[in-house]
Amino acid sequence: MWLVLAGAAVVGALASAAPAVALPANPWAGTWRTGDGSLVTLTQSGSQITGAGPCPGTTALPGVTYAGTASADNATASFSYQSTVCTGTGGNFSGTMSEDGKTFSGSGTTQYGTGFSFAWTYQGGGTEPRQTPARAPCAGGPWSGRWTARGTSVLSFAQNGTALSGTLVGESETITGTISGRTADATFRIPEGTGTWRMTLSADGNSFTTVGTTTSGAPLGPETSTFIGCSSGPAGVDLASAIPVPQTLTGGPTTLIAPGTVSLVSLTRSKCVLVKVTSSRPARVLASIFSGRRSIRLFGQKRVVFRAAGRRTVCIPVPFRAHTFNLRTRLNVALGYVVGATPRRGETKPPPVIRRIKLVP
Repeated sequence: MWLVLAGAAVVGALASAAPAVALPANPWAGTWRTGDGSLVTLTQSGSQITGAGPCPGTTALPGVTYAGTASADNATASFSYQSTVCTGTGGNFSGTMSEDGKTFSGSGTTQYGTGFSFAWTYQGGGTEPRQTPARAPCAGGPWSGRWTARGTSVLSFAQNGTALSGTLVGESETITGTISGRTADATFRIPEGTGTWRMTLSADGNSFTTVGTTTSGAPLGPETSTFIGCSSGPAGVDLASAIPVPQTLTGGPTTLIAPGTVSLVSLTRSKCVLVKVTSSRPARVLASIFSGRRSIRLFGQKRVVFRAAGRRTVCIPVPFRAHTFNLRTRLNVALGYVVGATPRRGETKPPPVIRRIKLVP
């Protein structure tokens, strides 16, 4: 029977949660002491684990061989074992790595269908130290920041609670998704169509692995992206509370201060676009943002009535379709006004003042 190989009772139940701090690279590699005192040596390359150890209760080799597969975050692994010289032929077991990387425990089934629990203790010979500090997250959360993508491209992400938005810098591709722990499910949009991503963040926050489907539905990945740095400039601005690169539009007694540059990332994460409206006398002002050159699509607008000279701050709601914008989208802001707080017969409506809003990643 292989129960003796299993050794002591379970130290901790299998868990799906990732370690609170980062495990070292290839944490399953090294020499481990089993419950009966035998020493098993494992090696790890990526997600693949191999190893060997003596027959239970002995020190003679060869004895038992092991083959396993680790999860993307290295928190868990599934193994099979077999032997041609020990009693019995083999079985399967799964284990969960402790947060400090010094033990792993779990349960399995022998070749006879008998269940067992186990706990192995790290003895050395693997990657040291057993823990490494996790990366400090950027503003918004651990997914925020700039990441490598497809070799030479850069992916810019912004996290707002469980909402994830991003863009592929310099390309017409936007990403929106929902975060659940270390996993994010997202949809990417390019001119040719949409596809899906499922991303798994590493325990130290320095990389994530992507699998999914292309615009044609074909399998995509796995691909690994590594952290470059936190986003700065327009990409880190909440458009509901700040006006990046402000520009001033003037029409008659009215002025409008609006963004001169807007990041696609900040646009998809913000609920509205802040603008400031001023008038030196009674007037009706219409602040509008629209896209397109020939076929105009209204982004949103706000109407402000001044019954006396004053200043108002308003926020133009961001429509859902803003998630489909790309860097080729032509975005404009317009200041329309009419002098007087109330409509009058025969009043004139001067042409609106229009300025370009520059879109950046």
